[in-house]
Amino acid sequence: MPQPVLPDFFVNSRNLYGIRLVKKLRLENNPKLREGYIYSYLGDFEKAKSRFEQADRLDLIINMELKLNRLSMVQVANINSMSSALSDQRQNQCFLKIADNCLMKQDYNQVIAVLGRIRTESLTKDEERLYYRLFVDANVKLARFHELERLAKKLPNDH
Repeated sequence: MPQPVLPDFFVNSRNLYGIRLVKKLRLENNPKLREGYIYSYLGDFEKAKSRFEQADRLDLIINMELKLNRLSMVQVANINSMSSALSDQRQNQCFLKIADNCLMKQDYNQVIAVLGRIRTESLTKDEERLYYRLFVDANVKLARFHELERLAKKLPNDH
């Protein structure tokens, strides 16, 4: 389909994601990124990841993996190495998602390790609640009650 026809096609089919894709492709000059966006749209996430890697855009890979709920500990090291590319809030979201996945896998020591990388001062209220829930759950499972006492002393009264 020729490119000028695509926006009309997506508008007529009321495909919001298709419209967003076309707009994103029009603004993007890097051919590897364009291919990555197309593969991601089509659901071929491995090819999308490959194109994003070729374009040296680890932030896009992390965002995609976060949305797919496939973020791994290997990528945690990458998050730290590219702190300038991801905001504190985005890094925190990645770490919270990883910690939550580790909790579901009952890897409680890993939950604590991941939570230790979070910049708590930049958490939103909802993220802060999730952080404390994960922290408490993991420490209870590990019978680390001294950590819970330390946390209780540190928390403000409204928690």
